[in-house]
Amino acid sequence: MKQGDFSNYNSPGFTALMDPFNGTPYPGNMIPSGISQIAQNTLKQFYPDPNIGNPAAYTDDGTPNYQANVDASGHSDQFDVRVGSATRQLVWAPDENTLPFSTTVSAFDQPFTARLFPNWGRINTRATGANASYRSFQAEVSHRMQQGLEFHSTFRYADANADNQGPANVGFGGEGGGNRATSILSRKADYGKVYGTRRLRWNTTGLYDLPFGRGEMIGANVSKLGDAAIGGWCLAAIFTTQTGAFITPYFPNGQEDPSGTGSGLTTTAAGWDPGHRNQYADRVTGVSTNPTGKGRLNWINSAAFACPGDTTWSAGNPCLTGSGSGPHPLPIGRFGNAPNGSVEGPGLVNLSAGLSKSFTVTERFHVKAEGTFTNVLNHTNLGDPYTNLGASNFGIVSSSIGADFGGARTGQISVRAEF
Repeated sequence: MKQGDFSNYNSPGFTALMDPFNGTPYPGNMIPSGISQIAQNTLKQFYPDPNIGNPAAYTDDGTPNYQANVDASGHSDQFDVRVGSATRQLVWAPDENTLPFSTTVSAFDQPFTARLFPNWGRINTRATGANASYRSFQAEVSHRMQQGLEFHSTFRYADANADNQGPANVGFGGEGGGNRATSILSRKADYGKVYGTRRLRWNTTGLYDLPFGRGEMIGANVSKLGDAAIGGWCLAAIFTTQTGAFITPYFPNGQEDPSGTGSGLTTTAAGWDPGHRNQYADRVTGVSTNPTGKGRLNWINSAAFACPGDTTWSAGNPCLTGSGSGPHPLPIGRFGNAPNGSVEGPGLVNLSAGLSKSFTVTERFHVKAEGTFTNVLNHTNLGDPYTNLGASNFGIVSSSIGADFGGARTGQISVRAEF
């Protein structure tokens, strides 16, 4: 059997660009007065017609689905393949009041009049226009109960990318977008892997009636008393293994501002309030993000990243390009080129299991004994490493995770009467 489908989903859109002084849309191509020529040119470039409202978000979901069913001796195996979706006009969260790119003057030294709206500070807004894509391959195998065994196993490869996550995001972008965008001038700056989507994930659940007791493979001729003790036990298990989250090395706000837009600054000489955004590093070509001897104390290769515009920078120190303070490099007119999700964090391996048996006392009275344990192997699943390139603990993992029952082994034993 083969089947496929294509769907389109729509959600309400947003209004046109609003004039912050009176709360009304800008008519036609009218640009607000009282701002510098640089600011006017920037506004015209990114809002050619403010009367055009932001379009509604929609998703194109192309999902070819292939199934193969095989029936033999009472069991069925299935195999599915599903591939992807593309979503347009998602919500993102930029600052409307930004400076244009600069290679000559640090935003720290720019006057109030250099901004689009000189009388306002940051204008954090939310608008549509962002994009996301999701591609996946999924294989599933199911085995119906036969000879005491039943299981369901799923393997998935996934690749999810978006440009509305914001810098150094550590979660999924919700209905209001992710973190505040790096800049309204370029959504591309925040494009990259989605933090929470795992590249590889294999999950298997199963039930197995242990072959012990009368009529079974082991202990077929055991006495009734022996059968009551060893027969009828059922083993249940869940096994999960997956690769890690996509994490992003960054420089914290208040240090560098390589674009000259004020995105990364927290203060200025004139006193206006800049962007307060974390900033991306540059990716060093040809150098792997995986260090030699990769482990808990050395998860990310710091040599794979650099401070944009500063060849003298070394890991563990602040990046001050475009900061406007001291003898530091001028801005270089762009953001760091290391994308969102450029490093894969630690993965997860977890086996949880339970053993249970129902004892018949009378026809209507039963006693059920069971024990369940999470992370039976007590495998240490590492959390995400520190990703601040300007800190001495960059690349170090200091904690384990608890998601997907990946924390320390836990267990419970219970006896229950049923009547």
